[in-house]
Amino acid sequence: MDKISNLWNYLQAHNVEEAELFKFDPGLFPGIAKCKEIKETVRQRLSEIGNSLESLDRFSKAYEYYGFNFDANDNCYSFREWLPGASEVYLTGDFNDWKNTQYPLSRNEFGVWEIKFDASKFPFHEGDKYKLFLKNARGEFVYRNPAYTERAVQDPNTKAFDASYVTRTKFQWKNSLPKSNDALKIYECHIGLSSEKEEVAQFSYFKDEVLPKIQELGYNTIQIMAVAEHAYYGSFGYHVTNFFAVSSRFGSIQAFKELIDAAHGLGILVFMDIVHSHASSNALDGIGDMDGTDHLYFHSGAKGYHRDWDSRLFDYGKHEVLKFLLSNVRWWVEEFNIDGFRYDGVTCILYKHHGKLIRNRLRVHRSPQRVLWRQLGCRCGCVFDTGSAGFGVDEKASDNNCRRRFLFPGNRSIN
Repeated sequence: MDKISNLWNYLQAHNVEEAELFKFDPGLFPGIAKCKEIKETVRQRLSEIGNSLESLDRFSKAYEYYGFNFDANDNCYSFREWLPGASEVYLTGDFNDWKNTQYPLSRNEFGVWEIKFDASKFPFHEGDKYKLFLKNARGEFVYRNPAYTERAVQDPNTKAFDASYVTRTKFQWKNSLPKSNDALKIYECHIGLSSEKEEVAQFSYFKDEVLPKIQELGYNTIQIMAVAEHAYYGSFGYHVTNFFAVSSRFGSIQAFKELIDAAHGLGILVFMDIVHSHASSNALDGIGDMDGTDHLYFHSGAKGYHRDWDSRLFDYGKHEVLKFLLSNVRWWVEEFNIDGFRYDGVTCILYKHHGKLIRNRLRVHRSPQRVLWRQLGCRCGCVFDTGSAGFGVDEKASDNNCRRRFLFPGNRSIN
């Protein structure tokens, strides 16, 4: 709960003008009126949630309600999924030889479907693949992966991703969290592209071969791209399909935790790219079309679709969407000891035009080459696939001055 207390203290401040944010940057004073409006909106939403720090604490742990959880009081396992548009929902998978309708779920008044298993008769085992089999709002029977899936694995034949049952175990962290540093030197990286070989590199390779080189170069923070599962590898992790699942391409959940633990042991903070600006429209593997409506987690119609990205846009005004996204942030912090986040597509989150006006203005007033450099160069540390070597870029860019440092995993850095 300490991790959300700073946000709470800011929201409870009597005067927005006294917030540390404005002391840090007086240039924000012209926006005080808007900040007051935003603060009031947040206050209203907190009132709906329960208007207490304890209520916000519970609200941001939806993963302890949805998906699989063990209830020690009743000595049973429960599974829950929010699917208000569905009329029938079943659990099926390896555990019952994919007999689609053997395990029906029951629906409550909020559209949450639930099934409980006595602990002594719980049919799931570690690694069992499973799916929801449901009748959606269009009257179609379809397979879907649960929204709170903690692991998804790709079928080698169909190439589709299936949810995979995970037994939650307490990981023994060996290293304490590094002290925060006001002067962050961030190395952005992509696990799969970190090897010199033509392969998808693994968490274990990055931990053993790349982390020591990053430390040697004086970086105190890594920012990892493409952590959450994404069916389309070419999206660089920005078309997320399973928000609570570590990408299985790079190794196991255990291996990812070992990487984070090793980074902390070297005094390196671990940030991750988090994509809450949009979601993959992929319905087969992700949450793009869970219950047959177009507005479960997203806005309906054109408002809920990003044409340029072919992705779905979250409706942040919905109670369950806020719960899903806040819980997702907390999940990475609590379960994986993630130290911070880089939010992708912030313009898409903040503005109704999703950045399109800015893009169009640049197209008119800037050359295509300059716009391209802005997109690539102004990111602090991009990762490229060079074919023979993966490398990261520590980069500060302006119109007249650029400084780049390339780290080759093999043997050298080049300035």
